[in-house]
Amino acid sequence: MRTIKDISTRFKQRPKTFHYAITFLDLVLTKRPTIFSTKFDDQKFFKTKVSSLTMNKNILATSCILLASKFYELDENLILSTDVRRKFGRSMFTQNEFDRAELQVLEILDWNLLRLTVLDFVQVITSLGLIQNDDQIEGEKYEDMSQSEKQEIADKMVRLTTKLTDWVLLSYRPNICSFKKSELAVAVMIIARKLMGLSNE
Repeated sequence: MRTIKDISTRFKQRPKTFHYAITFLDLVLTKRPTIFSTKFDDQKFFKTKVSSLTMNKNILATSCILLASKFYELDENLILSTDVRRKFGRSMFTQNEFDRAELQVLEILDWNLLRLTVLDFVQVITSLGLIQNDDQIEGEKYEDMSQSEKQEIADKMVRLTTKLTDWVLLSYRPNICSFKKSELAVAVMIIARKLMGLSNE
C-alpha cells in the first residue's frame, strides 16, 4: 500500500487514481492468492521465448498504480515505468518485467479496469447530503447557521471523508477484503460525522 501511495503522491495523481490502484491490487490478491509463490506463464503474448516470471509485492503494487494512471489520468499526467525507476531507484526491475507484470494484472482482471472503488461510494453518499438541516453541532442547529458557516462545515466534511477513505486503504488488512466497498464507505461517513460532532438527537 505504501508503494502505491508514495508513487501516487510523488507524481501528483488524482485521488481516484490512487483508489483505482488499490482496487486493482485488492482484486488481484483476491482472485490469485498464490500470486507471490507461483510463476506465471505469459508466453502467448510474445513471439520469442521468455522465461517464467515470479511476481513480488513491489512490482505488483507499482504495476497497479501504473495501470490506474493509464486508465484514469490525463495524458500529460500519466506515470511511466521509466519515471518510477528513475525517481524511486527501482533498478532491480527491467522494463520488460514491468510490462509483463502489467500484462499479468490485466489478465487476472479480465482486461476490465472499470471498477467501483470505495471513493465512488463515498462520493455518491456525499452527493445525497452528509449534513441535514436538523443536525446540531455543539448545540447549534445546522439550519440556523449562516451560509458561510454551512459552506465551511460542508467543505471540512468533504476533506475529512477523503482523508478517512485514504486511511482505510492505507491501513489495509486481509480482513478488510471481507467488507463490501459500500459498507466501508458508510463506515467512513459515520466516523466523519462523529469526528465533526454532528448529531440529530
